[in-house]
Amino acid sequence: MMKRRISFAAVVAMTAAVLVALAVPASAAQPPLFASLSGDSGAGTYTVSSGTLADAVAADDGAFVQLDVNGWVKMAFPPGWYAVPDGSSAPDLTVYTYDALFQADAKVSIYVSSGASWVSAGVFSDTADVAIDLDAVAGAGPAHEVWINQGTEYIDPAYPTLGFDLNAVSAESYAPLHTTGTWAQYPVGAPVYQAQVQQPINSANTSNWSSKSKGGIPVMFKLLKGTGPAAFESIGSDTATANDWAAVAFTPKQLLTFADIAVLKTDYLFTLGNCHGGSLRWSVETVLGNLFIYYGDEPNTTDCTTNSQSGVNMIGLSDARYDTSQVGGTFYDTYANALSLIGAKPVLAVDLVLDGGWAGDQRATISNTTVNDSSYDFASAASALAPTCDLPAAMIDVNKVSGSTTGPVNEEPVQNSLTDAGNAFRVVDCKYQYVLSIPSLRGVGSYKVGVSFDDVTDVPTVAQFDLK
Repeated sequence: MMKRRISFAAVVAMTAAVLVALAVPASAAQPPLFASLSGDSGAGTYTVSSGTLADAVAADDGAFVQLDVNGWVKMAFPPGWYAVPDGSSAPDLTVYTYDALFQADAKVSIYVSSGASWVSAGVFSDTADVAIDLDAVAGAGPAHEVWINQGTEYIDPAYPTLGFDLNAVSAESYAPLHTTGTWAQYPVGAPVYQAQVQQPINSANTSNWSSKSKGGIPVMFKLLKGTGPAAFESIGSDTATANDWAAVAFTPKQLLTFADIAVLKTDYLFTLGNCHGGSLRWSVETVLGNLFIYYGDEPNTTDCTTNSQSGVNMIGLSDARYDTSQVGGTFYDTYANALSLIGAKPVLAVDLVLDGGWAGDQRATISNTTVNDSSYDFASAASALAPTCDLPAAMIDVNKVSGSTTGPVNEEPVQNSLTDAGNAFRVVDCKYQYVLSIPSLRGVGSYKVGVSFDDVTDVPTVAQFDLK
């Protein structure tokens, strides 16, 4: 099977909407997020009750670590996830202990998410689980790592071998890294225009001038502008190229590594076709190359509607849908290996891409496209028309139409010296203006006057008047 691998870095140059996202604490219905060994521990200064150190601290399961004098363990939450202050006095972090028989104390420090410093949450006993409210810890913010430190000063001289018994650490209120940036989409709706007739030509088409006058007829239009509809589609069955691909792109404003990405998801519904040819997919752009994450059934990624992944977080899945072939890995790879390859690499952009129309037409509706806690909705609907002063160069179209004139002469021409030559509108006070010479017209009859761009694109709405 062939899968296309295309970079859409250029998409960020398109019209972008800036969204400042807010951290969202976990729902009360969600289980706590447990920390695991970060790879940084006081080797030789602890005892594990069973299994390995990583096993003992992975969950509140009864296996524990007993710290010795000067023993310490650092633990980290999964990549991209942080314990966050929830704005209340409820606990945000819980340090689970095991031994309630003999007291041992330890100093618990919280690693501030900026990576700039450690902030002490205080000294706690292991006779009960320790609940920590990050809102009440001075200088604390979102915490990615927790450091449990059994200092010499906290050892009871009467029981020098009894250290702090650590079972696990969980985040009761957690969220992805607070991430801000710019969103852009391709395609965007094409500009849509409509002209609005201004007096002295009546919009009711009741303006009449004398065909014998040597003067001119003032023609004025205001311009209304909007945006036409856009589709998230890849159509290969026609000769058009503008609909060959579609994308939504996020460019972070801050340093964001691949390990910092905890959430990549979108809500989708295919209205034409299905996943195929490596599309629908996420593309994570780094300096080494792009990591691709494919939607659909593995290994062919040819169906993502039967087993829909709409709304599914594509980060951390256990199957081999991570294509690391551009960053030193393999075509069918795992999240764990992707993390080992580019976990520390800065992310330049993250794109959601649909471009498999070459293998069969695709069209989908997408919404709630999310990178960590920043989300975007693809703008597919046309916008309302609104007055604009951004007036493109325009030309006047004059046509004599069939039909007899009606009504008496009811308009006065302007001086002949004020009439315009050529076919270009002037722009004055946010209006298109042109003074038509009456002698230049073709005598008695009904006339329609309109606006066109490049002498090709007619703008809806015309002015109509009669020469008597």
